[in-house]
Amino acid sequence: MKRINSRKADGKGGGKNMTGNYEKTLQKLELAEEKLKKASQKKKDLEAEKKTLLERAETERLSSRGMILESFLKEPLVLKNEDITSLLGMMFRSSFSQKKLDELICKRKGIPLEEGSASDKAEESA
Repeated sequence: MKRINSRKADGKGGGKNMTGNYEKTLQKLELAEEKLKKASQKKKDLEAEKKTLLERAETERLSSRGMILESFLKEPLVLKNEDITSLLGMMFRSSFSQKKLDELICKRKGIPLEEGSASDKAEESA
């Protein structure tokens, strides 16, 4: 009688050890799946927290800039949004304003102004 594998012909050879290894492997797999599930939830939680923090920062920035703008307006409660948009449009279209904006942007980005204006670079990349 030929043997196909190393087990005894009665089926008892090594089977217990294989079952133990199989069960241990299943336990490890279940543990790994649980860890993966927790990590996935943690990632979702962190992404939600990041989104909330970015929204708060944007709200704070917009609020601060709105307060700055209103501090320069004579009667901010009388003016409508269209009035302010029109006024700002006129002010920022001037060459002086554009040059000053370029200087400020280059300074904040650490770009030497000699390399060209920030608005020129924005037009080139568009």
